[in-house]
Amino acid sequence: MDYWVKPFDYKALADKIHSIVEKRNKWLELEKGKTTIAQDKTFGAFKNHLIKITDTSNQINLDKIKSSLNIENLASSFNVQEIHIIKSAAAFLELPYIDIINPDEIELGILPISFCRANSIVIVKGKNGLIAVLSDPFNFDIIDAIKRRIGEKGEIALSDAESINSL
Repeated sequence: MDYWVKPFDYKALADKIHSIVEKRNKWLELEKGKTTIAQDKTFGAFKNHLIKITDTSNQINLDKIKSSLNIENLASSFNVQEIHIIKSAAAFLELPYIDIINPDEIELGILPISFCRANSIVIVKGKNGLIAVLSDPFNFDIIDAIKRRIGEKGEIALSDAESINSL
């Protein structure tokens, strides 16, 4: 909390009020942004979606699927390759899936290389702007950070971690 002593400078007071209102609006915008992630587009909803569309016979352990914390564990739980889970996630989230990433289209310097390697992300040129290709579409904090860097015209696409990390 700020305290003002009399007499005070009206311009400084107006600037402070403007700053407080602007900060509040940014917080409201962030909160609004959080709600734009539909509840049916979470990792839990995706797991439930896969369970519904898959023959969950004796060979699949539902408890193991429900306790999976990431794409890799989920692929293991379903006894399938990770690429199949990523393609299913792309369809579920209505995001494009990129099979082959052209190394000539990679945009360096948008994100730190260490960050990209650690999170299996690559930024490529797209028709309308930059495309962030990643393998974990459910890490919303990372996606938000990427969106801030690639701008409004930037897009998110999916690919498997092996294809991304091989670049």
